[in-house]
Amino acid sequence: MKIYHYLILPTLILVGCTKQKIETYEHSSDKKGLGCIYSTNHVKIYGDTSVDQTKLYFTKVKFTPYCSFNDFLTDSLFTGKKALLDITSNPITFEFGTNISKAYQNNQVTFGGHYTITSWVHKTDSIGGVIIDHLDGKIYNLPPASLGYRYQTDSRMLLVNEPTDVEGFYYENSYHQPQIWLWNEKEKKFKKAGSNQDKSNPF
Repeated sequence: MKIYHYLILPTLILVGCTKQKIETYEHSSDKKGLGCIYSTNHVKIYGDTSVDQTKLYFTKVKFTPYCSFNDFLTDSLFTGKKALLDITSNPITFEFGTNISKAYQNNQVTFGGHYTITSWVHKTDSIGGVIIDHLDGKIYNLPPASLGYRYQTDSRMLLVNEPTDVEGFYYENSYHQPQIWLWNEKEKKFKKAGSNQDKSNPF
């Protein structure tokens, strides 16, 4: 079992099986009196600590996922010969066909029991990608991201925009908010999980 982290910057792609800590988004630090005016284990509020503590700049919230990769394990892990890539299965191959072909050729199963994931930068703070089925070579789109993806070889769960802060905090109301998506094998598409605490019905 491997857990993969893809953290993508505009000019650099980092791939690994260990936790990467890279800050890719920062609020301006030149605001007058900027400092933390309130802090708990789950939230930090930053504002003017010099004179006017009612002047709030931004809030950071701790990411506490209610489910894990092990809650959505696959029944098996494909180890056979991969199918030929079906470039006609998704029009995204017209733009990113080379990326997709190389990733499929060079990689084994990295997601959901029988899929390979590959991703790329569209533009600054915009990341996209696909999963490729080793059983039939078909290609399916990943949800959009701004920081990257984390996933596991034998799990249907996809973590999008994992916080890069060492304590797991992220900026509230930013486009870097972490999200959990689940791959629906029957419908062949990702569905975004909500905040439902019932793991048997995470939508």
